[in-house]
Amino acid sequence: MPSARRTVSALLGAATLSTTVLLAGAPATAAPAGPAPTSVSAPAPAGVSTQSVSTQAVTVRVVTGGVPAVVRASATTASGVVRTLPDGSSVSLECHVRGQTVSGGVYGVTSNVWNRTSGGYVWDGLLDTGSNDPVVPACGSTGAARAAAAAQAFRNAYVGRAVDVDGYYGAQCWDLAARFTLDNGIGTVYTGGNTGAANAYLLYGSNGNARAFERHANVSTDPSSVPRAGDLLVWDTSWGGGYGHIAIVLSANWNTVTVLQQNPGAANVATYDYRGVMGWLRPRVWA
Repeated sequence: MPSARRTVSALLGAATLSTTVLLAGAPATAAPAGPAPTSVSAPAPAGVSTQSVSTQAVTVRVVTGGVPAVVRASATTASGVVRTLPDGSSVSLECHVRGQTVSGGVYGVTSNVWNRTSGGYVWDGLLDTGSNDPVVPACGSTGAARAAAAAQAFRNAYVGRAVDVDGYYGAQCWDLAARFTLDNGIGTVYTGGNTGAANAYLLYGSNGNARAFERHANVSTDPSSVPRAGDLLVWDTSWGGGYGHIAIVLSANWNTVTVLQQNPGAANVATYDYRGVMGWLRPRVWA
């Protein structure tokens, strides 16, 4: 387990970065582009029954023959490396997409199924799912997809605008977050007794947000500790002149997070590392 968030090159090493493969150090073969296959060439692992598609997140095991599996930013071997998954580790799958068709892996399958996990996508042939078919819903039907769509739509509507929800102190960082949650029927994110947030850092620990939001801590030693689009990122008192900060996540990986924020300035897009981040609030309607 790494001791802290690091760059991709530090995590994988120069040799792995020189490849565009699914396994860190053990390539799979990309098949020619074409229509989605109706089945894959190898059966499910012996002794494991075929599963139906779950409506919930599914936890499966990484099976790669001893080398790490690569989680990528999109469903293709040409996309960037987000993180790696050790052989034999457990990983939670949120949903699946149809991407690049790839052949290989321990089971010798050919598939274009890529499963979304925290921060990116992993090819289905590297996982013991108990089935050659998807075991999680298509990403368009999941909370994660709805959250991402809502965050992007809000960005398109509000970037460049100054938002003041409560009429106090002008366009503060809290006002933009509150506008986002109100527009999406989530309610108002707040610190407690006041309508707004004099100290944005208090938003993360407020029990008043428990009904509407899940609280996720920023764990710098855990590569799976990554926010997703639609989460509300909260910074500590090292930000905002001691008041903290809050912003809407647009995208993230283990090393950086891109947000829609205001104060400084009107609503704007910025990318940061995780210094000062306490954690993130995930709306339960999309959890």
